[in-house]
Amino acid sequence: MVTDKPNDLPTPTSPGVVRNEAEDRRFERRERTKELNRIAKRKSRENVGVRHREKQNDKLAKRCRRDDDVLSQIERERDKGAKRSRREDEESREVERQSDKIARRNRRVDNEFREIEREANKEAMRSRREDEESREVERQSDKIARRNRRVDNEFREIERERDKGAKRSRREDVESREVERQSDKIARRNRRADNEFIEIEREANKEAMRSRREDEESREVERQSDKIARRNRREDNEFREIERERDKGAKRSRREDEESREVERQSDKIARRNRRNDGERMFKVTDLVDGFHPEHVQVFGVSYACTAVVSHHGRTVFSGHYTATVRRDDGSWVHCNDSTVNSTSFDPSLNDAYILFLEML
Repeated sequence: MVTDKPNDLPTPTSPGVVRNEAEDRRFERRERTKELNRIAKRKSRENVGVRHREKQNDKLAKRCRRDDDVLSQIERERDKGAKRSRREDEESREVERQSDKIARRNRRVDNEFREIEREANKEAMRSRREDEESREVERQSDKIARRNRRVDNEFREIERERDKGAKRSRREDVESREVERQSDKIARRNRRADNEFIEIEREANKEAMRSRREDEESREVERQSDKIARRNRREDNEFREIERERDKGAKRSRREDEESREVERQSDKIARRNRRNDGERMFKVTDLVDGFHPEHVQVFGVSYACTAVVSHHGRTVFSGHYTATVRRDDGSWVHCNDSTVNSTSFDPSLNDAYILFLEML
């Protein structure tokens, strides 16, 4: 039994309204009933057993509504109207935003809920992956999202800054660098094993090389890069030593390989035959020089000045070593032998001369 007595009931009459006694009594009964219902609800909310029964009743009522198609349709229409009204009301939207923030904060704090949400997300992703239609919808959504991001300059700038920060963090983290190296190794191994990919990569490389060859600026950049690389290799004693050892190993391998020796012999035979056919002997540069002097060289009656001489040291033209003697602007000469450059006096005999660089006077 509810023993609370309702107090401060509304006045049954309002100014300017005349009521008879029957109406006054009905009004008082209605107000007393409302107050008693409010007190009963308050009491039932404080009672755990009543709350549990109420939840069970609500669940049963929802199940019944779901099973009733007409009622479900009415409920859907009502929910649509309520959502529309809330969307059009700025205050309702703000209340909804604040509620969502509080709900998200509470979910993040609740470990059990986070675990349930992760499992639900995994299941949803698995279902989408298995559904071809869902995958197609996702692909189209991704394309539209990427297109919109490319058009938005502000977003592109934010994305660039974020990528820079991520790369910087990965470079500073030894573990991340090691993971990246292992991933690259696996990716290269997979590409090498995939013949189709190798063919596509070859075609792409050919096209890139063709484009670079046709572009004068690219060719110039490549030439400068090669010059810098060669200069760095010449200055690096360790690299020169490695290169020498590699060359020695290559020569040793060719000498030990019967097929390579046979190819070299055939090349020598062809070279000798060509030399015999070309005047039965091989001309040296000294044979074309009459009264050689570096400042004044007569070749077929034309006067030249010698600026450099490349000398060949070896038994055949297919092996040996090359050095260069170069004239400076002040008239002195320097001898260049790999990375060793020394001042020298010019040797007019030209015993090992292989190429003369002449400047017409």
